[in-house]
Amino acid sequence: MLLNGVESKLTEKLMLTHQRFGPGFGLSSGSPFCTKVDFLLSMAGIEVKTDISPEVFHSAPKRRLPVFKHGDRLIPDSEHMKEYLEDEHGADFTGGYGPKDLATANAFVRLAEHSLYYILVCHRWLDEENFKTIIETFFSGAPEAVALETREKVKTKLALQGYGDHTPQQRLALAQKDLSSISITLGDNPYFLGNAISFVDASLAALLLHGLALLPNSALADQIQKFPNLEPYAHRVAEELGTAYAKAA
Repeated sequence: MLLNGVESKLTEKLMLTHQRFGPGFGLSSGSPFCTKVDFLLSMAGIEVKTDISPEVFHSAPKRRLPVFKHGDRLIPDSEHMKEYLEDEHGADFTGGYGPKDLATANAFVRLAEHSLYYILVCHRWLDEENFKTIIETFFSGAPEAVALETREKVKTKLALQGYGDHTPQQRLALAQKDLSSISITLGDNPYFLGNAISFVDASLAALLLHGLALLPNSALADQIQKFPNLEPYAHRVAEELGTAYAKAA
């Protein structure tokens, strides 16, 4: 049996740490991918430490969050973090669904994270009024020049990705198609594929909750709310997993 002090240090070293952005937009994290990982951890029933200190962003591989830290190992990217939970902790995010349903789920994760996500980023960072909220959320206490320099880098990346070159109206038209596909496939199901929650719900609900978050320009939230089943679905997942909303001070 280990002495208490040694055991405590070993536990501290081996415990998984979720390095992520802190609260923002009324949610427990300002990043939908951090919210997604919080959902996955809740599904798996795995307790972790959380580190939202500014240093974790600067030490993160690829300068992106979220990241898992396990001992000296860093695991970046929400999909790789999901695989880590499956491979190293035996987590099962399939919900018991078969291969065809899971193929559909995987396709909708890509729709959410490689289309709807970039519409959200454009909506937050390119709109002048919404960018003020970005400054408050991610750059509180930092010189304004840092926020403006970061914004220029984000603009460049969005232009290379493609959505940054679209007009706001064109992006909302793309969002309408994405949201319509999600809404039609969801139908009256409590969760995306049926009665059981699965990994696709972590991705879709996270993106929808962030899209619904209050911003001065609410055009994206308005678009989501045109589909009567989407907002209740996102809140249902959040309430089931209990990790998405910012705690009152």
